[in-house]
Amino acid sequence: MKRIRFCSILALALCGVAIFLLLPQPELLTREVGASWVRIAGQMGIQNMVTAVYLGPRMFDTFIEVMVVVLTVYGMKFVRERI
Repeated sequence: MKRIRFCSILALALCGVAIFLLLPQPELLTREVGASWVRIAGQMGIQNMVTAVYLGPRMFDTFIEVMVVVLTVYGMKFVRERI
């Protein structure tokens, strides 16, 4: 019974992949982003381009990611102390 279920799921997944590969894919749109990073770096006085990315439009994403990681570490520490 489990083997039939596994084979059915595998066949369904393979059919899904085949359909995805056979359908026409939309063209990828590219945009010019180099000038925007240069402008942000110039406005903030940043010489390093990686820093310009992190402190520019990605600043809130970076801070939220750091906050999630810190809260996860404290949560795991709290759970581990209770065990």
